[in-house]
Amino acid sequence: MSDVDPYTQVIRALWLIVEDVSDFGKLVKPGNRIRFDGSDRDPVKGDVSEADLPEVLIFASNTTPNTPGTTSSSFAELVTFEIQVASGDQRLSHKHFPVMWALTRAFANVGGTLARLRTLTWNDEVFVNMVRVTGTTTGISETDLNRVIKGWAGTVTVDVLMIFRLSSL
Repeated sequence: MSDVDPYTQVIRALWLIVEDVSDFGKLVKPGNRIRFDGSDRDPVKGDVSEADLPEVLIFASNTTPNTPGTTSSSFAELVTFEIQVASGDQRLSHKHFPVMWALTRAFANVGGTLARLRTLTWNDEVFVNMVRVTGTTTGISETDLNRVIKGWAGTVTVDVLMIFRLSSL
C-alpha cells in the first residue's frame, strides 16, 4: 500500500514517463524541470536567465468528481494535468518544437502510458482507469510562463480517470 496520495503518485509517474524520453533529458536540464512534488516550497524561479530555459512544469489543473464510473460502490474522478513548456526563444524550431516533440513521443503509446499508471495503487488497489492526451497548445508566451522573456510556450493536457472503491477511501 502506498502512503502517498493518488494525485502525487500520478504527477510523479507523469514525470517518469516524460523523463524516459532520451531527447527530453538532453533538451531540459534537471534544474529546469519545475516539480511541485518535492521539498522546495517555491520551485518556480523568480528571475530567469537563458540557462533556465526551456522550462517544463507538470501540475493538476482541474478535477471533475463524480464522473461517469461513479456508482453506489465506487467514486470516479477525472483529473486534468497540464505539462507546460516555456521556451524563452522566439524561434519555434530552436527549443519549443523539440521539447513538444519529446512530449508527444512520451505519450504516443497510450497503452504503454496507461500500463505505467496502472501500477499505481491506493489501499492496495489500482486506481487509474484511463489516460488520454486531450490537447496541445502553442502560442506566444504568457508572462507567468516566461516571466518577461519573450518566447514560445505550449501546453500538453493529459486527462487521468481515477476510480476508487468507496470502501478503500
